[in-house]
Order: sequence, then structure tokens, then C-alpha cells
Amino acid sequence: MKPRTVLVLVVLAVLSLAGGWYLDIHSRQAESSSLAAGQAAFPDLAATLSSAARIEISHQGNTVTLTRHDDTWDVTQRAGYPAIPARVHALLAGLAGLRLAEPRTADPAFYDKLGVEDPARPAAASSLVRVLDAAGKPLAALILGQKRPQTQPDLPDLIYVRRPGEAQSWLAEGRLDADADPQSWIDHDLFNITHDRIATVAVTRGDQHLAFARKGDAMTLTEPAEHPPLEQGALEQVGRALEFVSFSDVRPRAQMPGEALATTVVTTTDGVTLTLALNTVPPPKPAPGEKRAEDAPPPSAALWISATASGSNTAEAERLNRVLSQWAYQIGAWKESGFAPTLDDLKARAAPHGPPPAAPAPPPMPPPAGRSR
Repeated sequence: MKPRTVLVLVVLAVLSLAGGWYLDIHSRQAESSSLAAGQAAFPDLAATLSSAARIEISHQGNTVTLTRHDDTWDVTQRAGYPAIPARVHALLAGLAGLRLAEPRTADPAFYDKLGVEDPARPAAASSLVRVLDAAGKPLAALILGQKRPQTQPDLPDLIYVRRPGEAQSWLAEGRLDADADPQSWIDHDLFNITHDRIATVAVTRGDQHLAFARKGDAMTLTEPAEHPPLEQGALEQVGRALEFVSFSDVRPRAQMPGEALATTVVTTTDGVTLTLALNTVPPPKPAPGEKRAEDAPPPSAALWISATASGSNTAEAERLNRVLSQWAYQIGAWKESGFAPTLDDLKARAAPHGPPPAAPAPPPMPPPAGRSR
């Protein structure tokens, strides 16, 4: 047999052995993966969710803690303000329904490629979710990594995950919305009482008292009876002050900051009376040496509000007071002219006197090309 033929046979034998080794390893890995594929990430969680008492979500130094009280959940970082029930339930159901689809890397050197690195690292892309019972025992703990897009919109999300303390990472199927920002767990909508439901508004601001009433489709100033011409748009702003009101911050009512600005009493056509206390907080003073950009708007005062409901519509008043009676809310400062206007805010703006200035004469046209003067 020729040496060249022997060499070819040796190479083919080596390749055959290597291929068999590869296929054997691959088949054993596939068999191992198939055993785990489709299994729930937390098989016993659904049966123990009734004992869940606290949820912790951490990401890059931010943490939100949701605490259970009977059938409600609140946000610890927002002084115990109620969390959005549907969102909490969706998170717990998502964890209980999460299924491990495929194993991924178990090498810590590659965790950051999937976003499942140690969430305690300041710049980590991962998040840590923990569900605990009343004794602090973890019912579920999971490191959440990157999401992988699905080919169809109606399919469950794909997300890389890893259990704390385990090397193996996974591609999992399910729907998980675990934001570590406390603001995202509370409903920021406060009021939406449409203008056609507003019957009267009374504003006391210092020694000034203004009373408004709706007549037909228009809001009118009834007190003082004698007043200068008013801007109808400013009057309508008073009637629409309770439309689409949202808040940016919340505190217990006893901790409402600022100084008293005004008291406003609003009555509705269906028998609800809202008594609103408004406080204003001056804008922060610039730090020594701090310079503000020339085109930056000046900082504005913060506006805080607390409310109490009463009136003949006791069912609606009680519903409102279940939340309103405990809290003070920061709302947009631009709402001040609607909730607590002054008479100057309502005055019609005088039109400028005299004819409008003449438009400047257009510049002379250049001579046609090729023609000298």
C-alpha cells in the first residue's frame, strides 16, 4: 500500500472517530436539554403564591419593594401607596408560568452576553426578582437578562434567565414585567371629572374669594359680582381643572410639604363636594457656583394638593376618600391657574392699540445675470 494511501486512510479514520465523538456528545447534550425543555422554572410556586408577602426587584442600584396587606399590595419606596393590582398579579402569574425552553451558557465569562451576570454589579444589565413569604423565606428568586424577539407577536416572550447561586443559564418562555422603578408600580391618575359635571367652584386665596358657577356650557364668575372683563378661556380652565389630573409624587397627608396657597371647594352636578388644600414649595436655590444655561427655563415652584370628598353622593365620596383621605400629591405647577386663580389671572388681555406696523420693504432685486448696470 502506498504511503499516501495509508495517510488518507488514517485521516479518514480520525475524522470518523471525531465525528462519532461529536455526535455522541451532541446527542447526549440534546437528550439532557430535552429533559429540561418545557419544565416550569418554579414548579411549586403556583401552589404557594397565597403565602407571598413581599416582592423585591433590583436593577443597577434601584430597588422597589412591594408589600402585601391582606388582598392589596403597596409600594414601600412611596410611603406605602397602593400598587397597581393588575401589574402585581401579572408579575406573580408570569413567574409561576415561566418555562425553561433551552439551556444556555454555564460559564460566568459569558453571562454578560445574555445579561444574566451578577445583578449586584453597578453596571449590570440584569435584574433580580425575589418573592418571599411573611418569614422572609424565598418562594422564588430569578436573575432576568435580555429579551429575545419572537417571530410572531402572539407568542410568549423569550428571555434569558438564571437562578441565583446556579451556574446554568436558560432561555425561558413567558411574560415578565419586572421594573425596579417604584414610580412604575403606582397609578398616577388622580382625577378625571369632566367639565360638564362641575356645578360650582369656590376659591379662597389669602384675602381674595372667587366664586364660579356653570351656566349652560360656560363657566362664569359670580363673586365678586362687579369685575372687569374676563377671558373666557381662563374661566373654562377653572371648570376643567379636574380633568385628567395626574401626580408625579405622593406623601402621607401629614407630611404634605410647602406653605398654604389656597383652599378650593368644587361641587359636582351628581352630589360630590371636593375640598382641596393647595400648598406651594419654592423652587430650589442654585448651588454656589452653579450656572444655568441661558436657554433653560427658570425653575418653577412645586404644587401639592390634598383632597377630601363629601356630599349627598355618599357612595362616590366614600370611594374617593378610601385613597384621597390618606395622601398628598404633587401635581403639575401649571395647574395652579385652574385650581387657585387670582382675578388678575382671569382678566381679559387688552388688544394692542394702533395699526399693526408696516412690513419692511423687500430688498432690491439683483440685476439679471450677464447685464451690467
